[in-house]
Amino acid sequence: MRWQCQLLGKLTVRGWGREIERFRTQKTALLLGYLAYHLGEWQERIALADLLWGDEWGSDASLRTALSSLRKQLEPPGVPAGAVLQTMRYQVRLNPEAVQTDLQLFWAALEKADNASEPVDQLHAFFDALQLYRGELLQGLEADWLTLPRRKLKRAYLDALYRGTLLMMAHGYHQDALDLAYRAVHIYPACEEASKLLTTLLLAMGQREVAEAEHQRLQGELARLLGSYPRYTLASLERQAEAIRVAPIGMRRLAPVAQAASQKLSQVPTPLTRFWGREAELHHAETLLLKRQVRLLTVTGPPGVGKTRFGQELAQRLSRLYEQRIFWVALREASCVEEAVYAFAQRFEITEWRDRDMLARMVAARLSGSPALLITDQWEHVLDAAPLLTLILRYTPSLQAVALSRHPLEVEGEHLLPLEPLPLPNPNDEIMTLLTNPSVALFMDRAQAVRPDFAITEFNRATIAQLCHRLEGIPLALELAAAQLHNQSLTQMLEHIEARLEWLQSRRRDAGAYRSLQAALDTSYALLTQEQRHAFETLALLQGEWDEEAATALLGAPAAPYLHALVRHSLLKQIWQDDQCRYTMLDTVRLYAQRKLNGRRDLRTLQQRHFRHFAQLAHRAGQEFNTAAQRRWLARLRACYPNLSTAIEWGICHAPRRCATMLVDIGYFLDWESRWQEGQQWCMRLLASGALTRRQRAQLLSWLGLFELRQEQFEPAEAHLRESIALCQAIRDFNELAGAYDMLGLVCKETGRLDEANETVAKGAKAARRHAHPMVLAPILHNWGLLVLEQGDFDQAERLFLEARTLYEQAGAPLPLANTLCSLGNSYLEQGRYEEARACYLTAQQVYEETNHPQGIARILNNLGCVAAQQGQHEQASIYFERALELVLREGASLRLQWIVLLNRAEVALKLGRLEAARTSLSLCQQLPSPKGSATLQSLWQELMSSLQDAERSASGCLKQG
Repeated sequence: MRWQCQLLGKLTVRGWGREIERFRTQKTALLLGYLAYHLGEWQERIALADLLWGDEWGSDASLRTALSSLRKQLEPPGVPAGAVLQTMRYQVRLNPEAVQTDLQLFWAALEKADNASEPVDQLHAFFDALQLYRGELLQGLEADWLTLPRRKLKRAYLDALYRGTLLMMAHGYHQDALDLAYRAVHIYPACEEASKLLTTLLLAMGQREVAEAEHQRLQGELARLLGSYPRYTLASLERQAEAIRVAPIGMRRLAPVAQAASQKLSQVPTPLTRFWGREAELHHAETLLLKRQVRLLTVTGPPGVGKTRFGQELAQRLSRLYEQRIFWVALREASCVEEAVYAFAQRFEITEWRDRDMLARMVAARLSGSPALLITDQWEHVLDAAPLLTLILRYTPSLQAVALSRHPLEVEGEHLLPLEPLPLPNPNDEIMTLLTNPSVALFMDRAQAVRPDFAITEFNRATIAQLCHRLEGIPLALELAAAQLHNQSLTQMLEHIEARLEWLQSRRRDAGAYRSLQAALDTSYALLTQEQRHAFETLALLQGEWDEEAATALLGAPAAPYLHALVRHSLLKQIWQDDQCRYTMLDTVRLYAQRKLNGRRDLRTLQQRHFRHFAQLAHRAGQEFNTAAQRRWLARLRACYPNLSTAIEWGICHAPRRCATMLVDIGYFLDWESRWQEGQQWCMRLLASGALTRRQRAQLLSWLGLFELRQEQFEPAEAHLRESIALCQAIRDFNELAGAYDMLGLVCKETGRLDEANETVAKGAKAARRHAHPMVLAPILHNWGLLVLEQGDFDQAERLFLEARTLYEQAGAPLPLANTLCSLGNSYLEQGRYEEARACYLTAQQVYEETNHPQGIARILNNLGCVAAQQGQHEQASIYFERALELVLREGASLRLQWIVLLNRAEVALKLGRLEAARTSLSLCQQLPSPKGSATLQSLWQELMSSLQDAERSASGCLKQG
């Protein structure tokens, strides 16, 4: 395998699966270029040192260092030393057997063209030679010895260009000739011969307007550099153009070639920092473009999400596939349509045009030929200029475009690619896993730029993950926060995170960079109309996810037009689920809007609207929660829970009676979601207000007792439930009375007073059968069944569970039905009726999965494991327990359930002889707090630990005997 060395244009070496463009120093690159130009010729070391370093002190040492650096690059592991860079004591050269240069191929192609006897062979030889000439010799490098070789090459190239392009025109390959002429003008922009040839070809092809533009460009270039003007006029070229029109204009091509001016005009801003993440989005964009599925791809996203940086990375990845024909137009400085049009003209070096259509045609002439990509940035300021982009696309069939904008362009053929913030880390991940997260990786990369000694450690890893979460993975916010590490600690930044719009600022001097997160948001805010700004500020009261109904209630007018406008401005995000549309706002964006809102006079009115809407929503949920609509309400209340929470907090202070009703309405939801602590605190604050009716006090005391019971706070739960019972009896509220008796019975059961528990639950069932709603009776029957099941009365437990199941089926309440099926399955399991138990468990599991209730799923998996274990299927049981353990540890299930799963896992592991797994499970139990009333669990733990120790001693004795 040989290295392919490109000398014409930027010095590049390709081979061995590598591409080398960067060298240790410019002198090192010049050394390689000199050796490659004189390929195979031995060069004296002393002459090389003088040529490159002159009279500098230590030139010999510099030469040795440069040679050593080149050897490391050109002779990687697997390449024998001296195979490429051959050195002797006084001489050095590149091995001609291991290196081939484009300069060799260029001279060989010209020689072949001169010796060709057939015109077709001569044409192809010229084409090959001209294709190889991508730029002047060692473009970008400067040295005295390059002057004569460059002059010689330029003369040979221009001569070949003239002869070759005329030959191509004569045979109908007009576009190839035009592309090569454009390339020559790019390489030598002030060369009259190249420009004259290009202008002649354009005239021959009937593109007079473009020819005029090229002539004007040359005039400006010569005036700027030399103070002179072209020695020819357009009129003088007309006759030459007529002379070469000997073949009909066609679309025949010799091969795909790059546009002549593309190397100059397609320069994409080179980023100075490393890019992190976005692999899925980049792959999607590449697929759409390379498979030509779209002509116009618009990348949208909120302020600071990194659209410009995404476009630069996309350009870098596609540069080779588009043969460097990627063009970049920045519209940041444009504030109106005229300025946007001028930005396009300036980018493509067009000085005069009559109208937008003419400009589009002239740009198209620059971009025509082989496939090209046009990337345009920051359209949100000049959306009315978007038709210019579609005109350019229509006139250039081989062109595709990527638009970077906070707002869709809303033109024909547009395909949207929304850009979201970076993925967020899991605070519990190990350090190596955290470093693979794009948010953390970006923050660490920028942090080490200002503090090279900064590193992620066990001490700060959770803080870094938390900071990334609070900054929501917004790249601009992460970069600005990392830049603050020179004067703030991670803890200080977290403490002041609510004021991040003030301190997230940069000291960078880049005129194009946003200096603060506030500035980035200001630009989006400025683009809104006055009505849209008012709506944007008002909607900042909504948190989490919300729907159009909530927005309309808050705005006091139809919200759809404002929501659609804010989504298009990337200030809101749409979320579609089950054909339902919801909206959300980044916390940083909401904080910005909230600050605008705080100064408004109607803030109190808006807060009242917010409270009234969610109080009404809670009332509807309370009426329908234990019905067939339970799944829908569970999903809806989960989504809007942050707003419910905010409404309750406001209501406790300003409307306690209405708030008490609201809390009762969502009591079932709080219980199902295990939000017992929040419910307990709200109940206690409302009860302390003294503004409630007796019925409201009775209801809140009942719910307070339930929340305390769930948290195993049995003494206060019993006191509050007894107080609720007394109030219910006084006001004859039998629904609440029956529920309070039921909860009190559970308290008695948990504290070991089984007879009292049986009597209390029976009172609740009696009150419910006479006076209460069936959905009050159903949970009482279920809890009574649990009580008698624990006492060993399987027949009565089964009757109670079946009656409760019937009531739940009639109401269509899936979650309570699943709980009852689970308990009925436990009854069958105790009686050895395994198939019936399994059927109940599987039906309940399906309901839990449909309603996304992980704790219920874990309980079912544990029970299925018990069924398998009792049938002697220990391997299957182990699988069930492993899945259950994964769920309870991930979702934070109750302590009791965690203990039960771990103990069951340990017991099965002992039966399978997996002593290490058993010890791990028992050790995890020991690390967990003990659930209240866990004497039975503690006893089982002691028993299993004793069995484990016996098994370990037995295994140790067998080893010694062996």
